[in-house]
Amino acid sequence: MAAAVPLNGAGTDYYPTRFLSKSFGFAMGYNYWFAYAILVPFEITVSTLVIHYWNPPVHDAVFLTILLVVIVGLNYLPVKDSGEAEFLFSSLKVTMLVGIMILSIIIVAGGGPTGERVGSRNWDTPIKPWILEGSVGSLLAFLGVLVSIVLPMGFIAEMVAVCGGETKNPAKTLPKAARAFLFRLAFFYVLPVFFVTLICPADAPELTSGGSGAG
Repeated sequence: MAAAVPLNGAGTDYYPTRFLSKSFGFAMGYNYWFAYAILVPFEITVSTLVIHYWNPPVHDAVFLTILLVVIVGLNYLPVKDSGEAEFLFSSLKVTMLVGIMILSIIIVAGGGPTGERVGSRNWDTPIKPWILEGSVGSLLAFLGVLVSIVLPMGFIAEMVAVCGGETKNPAKTLPKAARAFLFRLAFFYVLPVFFVTLICPADAPELTSGGSGAG
């Protein structure tokens, strides 16, 4: 729809309003607003939990305040400066992901501190039961992971469509952007997660502690 009917500044509520109904578009707009409203507090909270893993001698409120000021300050920057900051943070993220994949390959091949070859033994039982035993427990484990990944992955595809109104030829540009998105999704999200599953079992206590002890 964004490629066929591009509109500058069109949000996620425009297309449901035009092709379905005003009430549906109204609901979509506020759902999207609410999702973005809780996204920043969610990211700040998770970042604080990650920092707390190293047991810093500082109260959590200090990190919460610093992260909030940084995020709000970046959004007040001009478009050019904000783009430069986004490029910097994206470059750091890409470097970290590539490093994780290289480190995972080294550990799987036996280059870790213990010298033990991990191989693919963590995939002998890929979907381990959670809460309940048997196939029902495996289904609950899959659904639990699915709920966890919906939030971070839910905003990616919409970005391609929202940018349709800002491109010169969206009918040609958006399909190319969608194909490039699939490549980035596989390389920057699926592959790093796959490598992590090779070196870390799904039932590791560091993952299932449910708090800042999760490593």
